[in-house]
Amino acid sequence: MRLLVRPAAAVLLVAGMGGLVWGQEPSSFEDSPFLRIDPEKIVMSSRDARVPCGECHVDEFAVWEQTPHATGFNTLHRSDGAADILERMDLQVAKRQESLCLRCHYTVDTSLRAIAGVSCESCHGAARDWIDVHNDLGTGVERPEDESPEHRAQRLEASVAGGMLRPSGDLYSVAANCFECHTVPIEDLVNRGRHSTGSARFELVEWADRIRHNYVDAQWTPGAGNREPTAERERVAYTVGKLLDYEFSIRGLAAATEDGRYAKGMERRVSDAYRQLEAIASAQAIPEVVEVLRVGKSLTLQPGNQAPLLAAADRMRAQGQAFAAQNDGSGLAALDALVEGGGAVVAAAPADPPESETVPGDTPAPPEDPAAGTATPDAPTPAPTETAPAAPPRVTVGQVRARPTWFPPEGAFEVIDPGCSCHGDAEDWWFEDSHESAHFRLLNQEPRAVQIATLYGISAAQMTQGNQMCMSCHGMPLSASPSAQVSSGVGCESCHGGSSQYLDPHEDGGNPQLGMRNLKDPAARAANCSRCHLITDERLVASGHPTGASYDFASANESIRHFPEGRVERARGRRSENYAAASTAALASAYAAERSGRPVPSVEVVEYTAPAPAPRAPAVGSSRPPQPRTGTRVSTTGGESVSPPPAPPRTRPVGRVRSPAPSTRIDLPPLPAASDSTATEDVLLLIKERLEALRRALGRER
Repeated sequence: MRLLVRPAAAVLLVAGMGGLVWGQEPSSFEDSPFLRIDPEKIVMSSRDARVPCGECHVDEFAVWEQTPHATGFNTLHRSDGAADILERMDLQVAKRQESLCLRCHYTVDTSLRAIAGVSCESCHGAARDWIDVHNDLGTGVERPEDESPEHRAQRLEASVAGGMLRPSGDLYSVAANCFECHTVPIEDLVNRGRHSTGSARFELVEWADRIRHNYVDAQWTPGAGNREPTAERERVAYTVGKLLDYEFSIRGLAAATEDGRYAKGMERRVSDAYRQLEAIASAQAIPEVVEVLRVGKSLTLQPGNQAPLLAAADRMRAQGQAFAAQNDGSGLAALDALVEGGGAVVAAAPADPPESETVPGDTPAPPEDPAAGTATPDAPTPAPTETAPAAPPRVTVGQVRARPTWFPPEGAFEVIDPGCSCHGDAEDWWFEDSHESAHFRLLNQEPRAVQIATLYGISAAQMTQGNQMCMSCHGMPLSASPSAQVSSGVGCESCHGGSSQYLDPHEDGGNPQLGMRNLKDPAARAANCSRCHLITDERLVASGHPTGASYDFASANESIRHFPEGRVERARGRRSENYAAASTAALASAYAAERSGRPVPSVEVVEYTAPAPAPRAPAVGSSRPPQPRTGTRVSTTGGESVSPPPAPPRTRPVGRVRSPAPSTRIDLPPLPAASDSTATEDVLLLIKERLEALRRALGRER
C-alpha cells in the first residue's frame, strides 16, 4: 500500500478538528476521512482537467465544464452554506489538507490540495494504472474507428483490470461512486457541521441525465451526438439506483454511533429506500430485489450496530452487481411507470362519484401484498399475522374522495421534499415529533387504520398511496409521483407549503412568497392546522376516524414550537429577522373561527372492533413488515420489534437503545381518567403533556 506522506516526521491530519497532530505513523488515503480516491493514482496534475481525458473526449469534456461537478471548484467554497459548515467544524478552508470537503467535492493531488472539482477520475476511477493501456489503439493505429474489434475488447478488459469504471461494463460500480458522496458517510459532519445526510430524493436516472455525456459512438460514427439512454437501459439504471440507495443508506446508518441528527436522517433514508424497493417488487418480482428486501428485513436498525449492517450491505451489493450484470432491461417493462415518476400503483382507486350519488360501503377484498410481487415457485406466500375483524356494519353516508373538500385547490406550488437541512434545529425537533412518523400507522397497516380505510371504501394498500384520502394528512405525497406509496410523514412542506417555486429564492427574504404559507399569522396558521386536525368529511367520520373536536389548538402550538422567538440569526449574521410569537388568545380565537365555519357532522359512527390475537412471524422471505402487537412498535425497514421508550405511542423505522437514567422521585398529579371511548388524539395529548411535565421537573426542556 502506498503512503501519502513518506518522511519519518510525518504529519497526520485529523479531519474535523481543524488542527494538525504530529503523529508517529503516516496515514494512507484509506485511513483518511477526507480522501476517497488515492491521490497517488490521480493522473490529472492541474486544474486543466482537459489533460489527459479531455484531449480525446472533447465533447464529453465540454459537457462536464458546464456541470456543478466542474463549476463547484470555483463556487462551492464561496457559498454561505459551505462557510457555515466550515465554521461549525472549526475548519479554515475547504480545499486543503484538513477539510472534509475534499472527500466528495474535489479531485485531490499528492500534496493534499484540491486541483479540480468532481472530475473524470472521480467517477471513472483514478487513471494511473489504466491510462496507458486505454490510450493504446494498437500498433500503427491512430484513430478509434480504425481499431480492430479484437484489440478494443482486449484494451477495455485491461483497462478495467487496472481500475477503470465503465457504465456499459459495470453500471453498479460506477453508480456506487455517485452514492458514496450523495449519501454523506460522516456522522460528525452532519451532527456538528449541520451538513445534510445527502442529496434529497437522489434518483439515478434523473440525476444522470443532468450530466449525460454519452458521446462514445461519436468516435466511430460521424455525426453521432449525446445519445439518450434507451428505455431498457433506464429500467436497469432505475433499479440499480434504488438498490444502491438502500445499500448506502444502510452503510450510512452503520456509521452512526449515537442517537443524533445523523442517525435519524439515515433512518429516514433507509425507510424511504426500502419502500421504493417494495414498489419495484410490487411491479415485478425481480429475484435480486426480493433478496435484498429479505436481507433488510432481518436487520436490527439502530446506531452502534456497525458490523451486522455492513455485512448486510455487502450482501446487498453482491445482489445489485448480479442484477446489473444479468439484465439488459428488455424484460422489465413493468417498471416503466416507476421510471417515469408515476410511482407504484398498488391497486386501482375508486373514482369519485357524482356529487349527488352515495357510494355503498361494501368492504373490498384486500389485494395481494404489494411488496410480494408476482408469485413465483421460489417466492413463499406470506402467512397472515393477524385475524381480520368481523365484518363491520356498512357505511352508506357520504362519498369516497381522494382529497378532503376543504383543502385548498392543488396549484403550481408543488411539493418536492427537498429536505430543509439548513434549518438544523427545526429538523432536530421534527425528527422527535409525531408529525414525522404519522405515516407509519398506515404503512404498518395498524388494525384500526385498516378498518377505517376499509369502511371508507379503499383497501389497506390504497391507504398508503399519495392520491388517496389518508395520506393527505398522514404523510407528504410528492407532486411528481402522486400515486406512489408515501414514504414520508408530515414534513416541512405539508405545513409551510409546496416549495417548488420558493425553494431557490427563499434565502433572499420576502417570506411568505411563491407558495410559502404565512404561518406567523394566527388565522393562516389556524386554517393550515385545521385541515388535518379538524375532520368533517361525513363518510370518514362515520367510518370511525376521530374528528379532532377536542383538539386544543393553542396548547398544541406550544408543543410544536420549533423556531426560536425574538431575533433569529441566520447565515452567520448575514441576515436576521424578528419573529413575534402569536399569543394564545389570538390562536384560540382564530381556531374557533375555523371550527364555526366547518362544523363536525352528526352521523352514526362505526365502533372500532379490535382483531383477535393471532400467531406472529410471517413466512420466511415475506417482504411485508411485521404487524404491530400490544406494547411494541414495528420497524418498517427491518424485522426487529422492540419495546417502546417512555414516549407517545408512535412508530419509527428504527429501535432506540438508550442508557438508563439515574432514578429520581417526581411527584405529579394523577392523569385524568380515560375510557375506551376517549379519542386517540386526546390520549396522545394527555401523554404528551405528562412527558413535558416530567421534562420540566427534571430540568430538561429538550
